[in-house]
Amino acid sequence: MTDFRAQLQATLGDGYTLERELGGGGMSRVFVAREHALGREVVVKVLSPEHHTARAAVRRGDDSSRTIPCTPAFSR
Repeated sequence: MTDFRAQLQATLGDGYTLERELGGGGMSRVFVAREHALGREVVVKVLSPEHHTARAAVRRGDDSSRTIPCTPAFSR
């Protein structure tokens, strides 16, 4: 597990287990995780470490989280 992935898993805690990385773009990375409480797959989108302090990136991520509904992952 990479340092970034290990850090993300630690941040998510015991309620979620990262399963795999789906991909990413210029500013973010997307992972599939298992949500233990509900027994389902969820998508976790995070800013790439190199962008986490850029104000514009944080704002765009904020906008994205408001416009993209939280749904179980549909890809396998």
